[in-house]
Amino acid sequence: MSVIAITRGDGNYSWCLCQPGVDPEAEVLRISKDIPSGYVAHAVMPAGSLPARWTFVEAWEPVGITVATNILKAKDLCHRVRRAKRDEELAPLDKLIASQIPGTNPAQVEQQRQVIRDKYAVVQTQIDSAPDVDALYAILDTLK
Repeated sequence: MSVIAITRGDGNYSWCLCQPGVDPEAEVLRISKDIPSGYVAHAVMPAGSLPARWTFVEAWEPVGITVATNILKAKDLCHRVRRAKRDEELAPLDKLIASQIPGTNPAQVEQQRQVIRDKYAVVQTQIDSAPDVDALYAILDTLK
């Protein structure tokens, strides 16, 4: 089995797994016309060169006949997850503030919101200082 890394016009990559017996070059011709940002180039590599976890597929980059994870792009993906989780936790409190329900203490609600902001500020610092992809996986695992 082969993997095709297609460099798109936007500078990112699309990945295609070719089943045994499928000619990778023919597959490139077939799928390259369907890439919205346009086909630029491609590389064919063995399927075993892919990372085991696909969490950071948007951060993968071909390096010779292997695949490396761009740590800066992976950190950006982690920040997106962090923001989504933070927003999810803040949503009920934001609704309380916006609704101005009688009997709701806005100061207490704001205090709860600040606890959530502080929690995710720590996560942000952890992501920024993560030395490698494994550290980012560990951070993401804590956000589940």
